[in-house]
Amino acid sequence: MTTNYNRGAAFERRVRDDLCKRGYWAQRSPKSGGVVDVFAYHMGIALFSQCKRNGIRSMTREEARALLALAKRHNALALFVEPAKLHGKRRTGIVYWLNGKERFEPPRLTQPLNTRQALQ
Repeated sequence: MTTNYNRGAAFERRVRDDLCKRGYWAQRSPKSGGVVDVFAYHMGIALFSQCKRNGIRSMTREEARALLALAKRHNALALFVEPAKLHGKRRTGIVYWLNGKERFEPPRLTQPLNTRQALQ
């Protein structure tokens, strides 16, 4: 039986796998009830991701503020993540939003980068 939890968990696994392919160490926080769904890290770059299968507009203001505050406190990048199918792209694609405002493509890391380079 497919439940909303199973669909959401499947999307979180897709995000985790996508970040791993880009060179990050990534981990889900299943059933945590916390702010971060997927945490990723590589060479000083930390990504805190909130994954919304139904689009980032389904996120409450409190969820968004909590993620932004946590990322700021830990000098991480806050990513709001949704499926690309909401933007007319292939169903399997993923769209990342930096701080919920601008599209962001996490860099493929083949060499060490620092946070300043990731933001440029």
